Amino acid sequence: MTKISSPQGNASLLQSARLVAVFGLLLTGCQKPLERKLMFAMEQNATVKRDGLLYDAENNETVNGYVKDSADDGVRILYQVSKGKRNGEFLGWHPNGLKKVEGSFRDGNEHGLWSTWDENGAKLWEGHRKNGTLHGTVTRWHSPKAQATAVAGTGADNAITESDVTLTNFGAYYISDEKIDFLGGGGSGGRATAVVSEGCVISIRLENGGSGYVSAPEVKISSDGWRFNEKDFRREEVRESGFKKSEGTYENGLKEGGGTIWHPNGRVWQQRTFSKGKKEGRWTYFDKQGRLVKEEVYRADELIDAKKLPDFWLGDKDS
Repeated sequence: MTKISSPQGNASLLQSARLVAVFGLLLTGCQKPLERKLMFAMEQNATVKRDGLLYDAENNETVNGYVKDSADDGVRILYQVSKGKRNGEFLGWHPNGLKKVEGSFRDGNEHGLWSTWDENGAKLWEGHRKNGTLHGTVTRWHSPKAQATAVAGTGADNAITESDVTLTNFGAYYISDEKIDFLGGGGSGGRATAVVSEGCVISIRLENGGSGYVSAPEVKISSDGWRFNEKDFRREEVRESGFKKSEGTYENGLKEGGGTIWHPNGRVWQQRTFSKGKKEGRWTYFDKQGRLVKEEVYRADELIDAKKLPDFWLGDKDS
């Protein structure tokens, strides 16, 4: 026998359906903003570009909202579009899910702060763009590559190689040439990892959560997102990056003012000056130990004077 629903029963079912729909909307609203953007973003292959504008391939209307895409190498991107032009944020991720690039567009051009990271999360590049051209400070970082693992021991001054690093209890460590010197600090020992580049340690990782300090120049290096405070030996949360590789300033796409390039071990390699994109003034060059090895003087991109070792060490005979 067929059961006939009463009007009251139908109303109850309708109310339940409405509650389910509302609950679904609430769940969607509780999602993280980025997840919502990715969920509702249009696929790149569902768009077509004509006359510099991005159109919805199905309804032939200019795109407004977010667009996502995946490359063959696994890199994913998400960017914002307004009236067919890129306007707003631009994000990219490595295949492992870590952020690769972050920036923004204005009226179809790269504009504002842009940053890039390697597949391990270390920052590689940061700079400002104005209407598609570099404008402002631009900084690059070395990306730590080689790693060596060692077991904590009693000696702290053994020569460093990529396969043999000896550390004592965690605390503050100082690096001189190719040696680690233990300064003090306390805490328990344990397995440690040193990141080595061209014979120099550029970071120290301790599995027990401690960290090390690198000097020459003195640079605080983090361990798993933390660093050690030398004053009271407490941990502080930081965002880890390698040593700076270069830093300089641009004006409307041209290099302007002073700039610096560093060796992978953190020591200064070059100090230079530009004027409207051309070499200008005194340029100095240093070796990996920090010794001055060469000096050049430029005027409007033309080299007008140069000096190099052994002149600086032996003294200027003409003076």
